[in-house]
Amino acid sequence: LGNEQDLGGPRAGGLLPQGVAPRKARVCTGSGRRRRCWRNQGAYYRLVWNAVEPVIARVAPRALRVFGEASPWGFIFLKQTFETGRPRGVQEVAFHCYDMKERQVGLRAVPRVAAWAGHYHLPLWCSEMSDGLRPLSWMRYDAPLQWETLLGSIEHRSPNLKMVSYYQWPQIGAR
Repeated sequence: LGNEQDLGGPRAGGLLPQGVAPRKARVCTGSGRRRRCWRNQGAYYRLVWNAVEPVIARVAPRALRVFGEASPWGFIFLKQTFETGRPRGVQEVAFHCYDMKERQVGLRAVPRVAAWAGHYHLPLWCSEMSDGLRPLSWMRYDAPLQWETLLGSIEHRSPNLKMVSYYQWPQIGAR
């Protein structure tokens, strides 16, 4: 279903810059009398999920239905989507786990995100991450040994973290 960054794109009423808190975004679809707006991206994502999940379950009943695919800034977004309870059919929660300069986001937030997902009896996947040998402005520099040590510490403190997936991104030096 994409992630909260996708919801801020041109089709959703404007580009949402990296790092803008989802609760500050107003997501609208349609035009004129058919225009509908939501106070946050989480509410809109939940609406899309509720429409699409039954179709996926019917067409591909054995497919895992992964919820969120949230950016490193997306923990607020994930919590917003669950404001009215656990969405139907969710089997996993996905989060991007880059090591960010901001302290409470990305990889360093994983123990909190994993505990939150565990509260709903859902495993957490770090669906996108990599060390940053040539980091972008929002990432920390991580030498390979430093990265492995940090990741090991995060995994140890996150028993509900069930998958890590590396993203090959040459621009940041990811292997």
